[in-house]
Amino acid sequence: GAGEGSSGESLRDQGLSPEPQVPVEEWMTIEGMVVGFDPELMVATSKGETQVGLGPEWYRESQGVTISEGDKVLVTGFFEDGEFKAAELENVATGALLILRDETGRPMWSGRGQRQGQSSKL
Repeated sequence: GAGEGSSGESLRDQGLSPEPQVPVEEWMTIEGMVVGFDPELMVATSKGETQVGLGPEWYRESQGVTISEGDKVLVTGFFEDGEFKAAELENVATGALLILRDETGRPMWSGRGQRQGQSSKL
């Protein structure tokens, strides 16, 4: 039948729609307070401290969202390699929303903004 069979070719190999990095069912939202940056964001939740991967600083700054120690945050994302990879972070106090990944979990900064500071040599 269609979509079955052991040809070994995934959709990615065929160049069709990219497979999600992480199934959305595995995504969750954690709520907590920012307790530090070491070097990644550390958020204290009811279950203890969680290290949150926010991606490159230049991307966060380009979005104009600031996060400081003591801020209450809601972070939506998924665990990967022992770190909580943030897809969306809301600063509860200011209502500012930082979008870090798309709905498939792919980083928003990958493949974008790379022309900044780089002259393309033709």
